[in-house]
Amino acid sequence: MTLWKCLKRLAVLVVVTIILQIVISTKYNSVKVIRWHNNSSFTLRDDKIDVVTHTNINIVSNKENATETVKVQGNKQPETPHIERHEGHNGYQLAASTFNACANHKIPAPGAMNRVHVFLQKRLLYCPMEKIGTTFWRRLFYMITSKDPSKYATPYDVPIKLALENTRVFTQPIQTAKSRNLLSESSFSFLFVRNPYSRVLSAFIDKIVPPNPYYWKNLGGKAVSIFRPNQQAQQPAMVKGRPAPRPTYPVAYDVTFGEFLKLATAMEKSNRGVDPHILSTNKGCKPCTYPYKYIGRMETFKDDALYIMKKLGMNASTEIMYEKFSYLSLYDAIEDSVESPFSWKKEVIKYISWDKALQRIWLKLQMRGIISMDIPLALTPDRIDTITSKEFIQLALIANKESNPTKLKEQKDLVKREAFASVPINDVIAFRDAFKEDFELFGYDLTPSYIFDRKEDVVQPTLFFNYSHLN
Repeated sequence: MTLWKCLKRLAVLVVVTIILQIVISTKYNSVKVIRWHNNSSFTLRDDKIDVVTHTNINIVSNKENATETVKVQGNKQPETPHIERHEGHNGYQLAASTFNACANHKIPAPGAMNRVHVFLQKRLLYCPMEKIGTTFWRRLFYMITSKDPSKYATPYDVPIKLALENTRVFTQPIQTAKSRNLLSESSFSFLFVRNPYSRVLSAFIDKIVPPNPYYWKNLGGKAVSIFRPNQQAQQPAMVKGRPAPRPTYPVAYDVTFGEFLKLATAMEKSNRGVDPHILSTNKGCKPCTYPYKYIGRMETFKDDALYIMKKLGMNASTEIMYEKFSYLSLYDAIEDSVESPFSWKKEVIKYISWDKALQRIWLKLQMRGIISMDIPLALTPDRIDTITSKEFIQLALIANKESNPTKLKEQKDLVKREAFASVPINDVIAFRDAFKEDFELFGYDLTPSYIFDRKEDVVQPTLFFNYSHLN
C-alpha cells in the first residue's frame, strides 16, 4: 500500500470520527432532566454529574422527548424519589444572564456590602434578601453548623427564633479577603431573586396586614408620616453633645398598600435607612460587583432549594423535602403567621381589639392563598379570649383542607389585582422605575398586564385591602 493511500484512509477515518462526535454531542447536549432511581452516592456539580454505583439513570431528551436507559454497574439499592432539575430558568443560566445584563444595561455596581452569610469550611457564600426565602436558608445553615445535625430532619424542624439568633455567627462583610476568595471559581456562592411587584406586596401582607406593632410603627408609621400631612413623626428635642435621636413614628396599623408602595419607592431612591424587606436586590447583593455562581428564583424555590441541598450533601433531608415540601411549607406558613402575633398579644391590644387582631391573621392567610375567602373566622366572644395559638393553627389547617385549590390560586391573583388597582398609576410607574434594575437584571416583566391593563382611575379596595369588613 502506497503512502498516499494510507494518508487518504487516515483522512477518511478522521472525518468519520469527527462526524460521530458531533452527532453524539448534539444528542446529549440537549439533556435537561436527569432522574435517578436508587440511593447510590453521587455528586451533582454545576452542570456535570459524577455517578457512582448507580443502577439506572433515565435521560430525557428535551428535543425528542424520548427516554433512554443507561446501564451502570453497581449494587441495586432501594428506590428513592425522582428529583428533577426544573425546566426554564436554571440557577447557573440566570447567574450568567445576570452578568451579561449588567454590561448590556450598563447597570452601575454599588459599593461593598456587609450582609452575606459565609461558611469557610464548606466554601459557601449566601447573600440574603428578605422576603425571598431567607428564613428557610438560615434554618438550613443552623442545621449544617449544628453540633448535632441529626437532631433536625429538615430545615423546617429548626425553630425560627433559634435560627435568627444564630445568624450573626456566620454573617460577615464581604470586603474581607476570606469572603472575596469564596467568590472564586472553586466556591459556591448563591442568592435568590423575586419579581419586585410580588415582593413588595408580600412584604405588605406579611408585615402590615397581621398584628405586628413593630412594623406598624417602623414601616407603616414612617409611610403615613411622609404621605399624610396630619400624621407627622414627632421630632425629639436635640441634646447638646449627643447624636440626634430618631423621630418617633405613629403606630399606623391602617397604612394602605399605596402608601407602603410609595415608601418603598422613596427609600430606594434616597438610599438611606432602607428596610431590608423592601431594599432592591441590586443594592442588597450587588450582582454586578460580585459574580455569584448560582441565582435561584422564588418562583421556582422548591426546585432550586432541593438542588442546592443535594449539592451540600444533605441527601436524606432532600428526599424528605421532596416528598413533603408542600405540606411542610404550608404548615410553617400557618404556624409562623399565628405564633408571632399571639406572642405579641399584650402589645397588639394597645392598638386594636384582639377580635380584630385574629381576623387580620385570618385575612393574611386568605391573601396568601391558604384559606378560601368563602370560609370566615367564626368565633364566639368567649372563644376569642380563650383560644390558644395551637387551636388557631388547627382551625387554619382545617380551613385549608376545605378550600378549593383552584379557587385559592384565583384568589391570589385577585389579591394582586386589587392591590395595584388601588394605587394611582403614576405611583406604580414610579415604583417600577425605582426598581428597574431588578427587573432588567433578573428578567422580570416591567409592565405585566394584571397591573398595567387598567384605567388611570384608582379602584377602591372592597375585598382584601379594606379592613372595614373585619367585624
